[in-house]
Amino acid sequence: MSTAEVAIIDLLRKNEEHYVFNSLTIKAISEVNKTTVWLSDDATLIDELKSDVKVNKINVMRTKLYFWLYSTFHLAIILFKLPKKISSVFILSATPLQYTILSVLSLIIRPKIFLYMHGELGYLKTPFGYGQKLGRLFIKLGFSFGNVKFICISSSIHESLSQLFVSRTFYYVQHPILTHQKLLKSTKDIKFGSFGIQSKNKGSDRIYELATYLSSMHLKCLRLITVGVSDGGFIYDKSPNVQHLCKGYLKESLISKDEFYNNVQQIDIALIFSGQSTISETPYDLVSSGVFADCIAFDMPFIAMRNKQLSHYFERYGQFGFLCDSVKEMADAVQEMAQNRELLDKFKEVLSKVREDFKFENYKARIAEIMHNE
Repeated sequence: MSTAEVAIIDLLRKNEEHYVFNSLTIKAISEVNKTTVWLSDDATLIDELKSDVKVNKINVMRTKLYFWLYSTFHLAIILFKLPKKISSVFILSATPLQYTILSVLSLIIRPKIFLYMHGELGYLKTPFGYGQKLGRLFIKLGFSFGNVKFICISSSIHESLSQLFVSRTFYYVQHPILTHQKLLKSTKDIKFGSFGIQSKNKGSDRIYELATYLSSMHLKCLRLITVGVSDGGFIYDKSPNVQHLCKGYLKESLISKDEFYNNVQQIDIALIFSGQSTISETPYDLVSSGVFADCIAFDMPFIAMRNKQLSHYFERYGQFGFLCDSVKEMADAVQEMAQNRELLDKFKEVLSKVREDFKFENYKARIAEIMHNE
């Protein structure tokens, strides 16, 4: 079989945003195809690419004008100027407007267009404000016509989206993971923590409510921590019982991936607050969780607010943590794990099975399957 020539484009992510997903996706595609990429000029993963990957560096800006208009025009220009030998284009991130534009272009240009979908899918369930409602309209419009191959990053999301848009064919991959070297941890304290972007929209501030419940339980030998910068909606230092690592604000702070992962590895049990008790009302059954993938990579059980995606994995593999319907239930789960540390070993046995589905080689094979079935 001859080697295909493939273009990979991300005009939205800077620095180390989507580092694991983007780097492993480019690696999976470039190992078997001649590859040209368009990435932010400050993307960390550029230095890690194979020498035969052709790199075009883009000045990605964090302005609304760039996000809504300039990146869309630039994307269209790139696609129209692609060499005829390019057979497939993978878009690693797109705005809702670009869903519609890509659907139009899929009827005009020759290469097949594959689009990975991320957090913007949450607009389909619970859009906040005019911008997200407009985004929902563009996403729905993009789904209504054209030949774009839309790829979900989870079998659970694929299932939910297929139920919402029964006449559209979607594809899915499991979020690939990096294997992390484990750090030796102190056995004295058990650390519960949330990590990633700290955001009020994700419920990150619920850690303070959790701290209040736990203080009344008088539990010893446990700590609550956060690891990650705030998007501006999460406020630090609202409780003396919560420690903050990799502290800062998204538009101002640059935390290296090594520093971030070294701090994440201090966590024994992850806390995931992004969910609601009424599964049908939550947007998180349509949003891929990089935090969940990192939990798999780090063999880290979690205590989480229930959502359809996490429930899907529990049904598929078995219990590797607690799913809760309130912060009070999360506090009870913390108490149970703090008092019965044998649960950690039990949950990690299940996690070892989950890791098999998230291995890089499986991800690579799945991308090849999607490409060659088209």
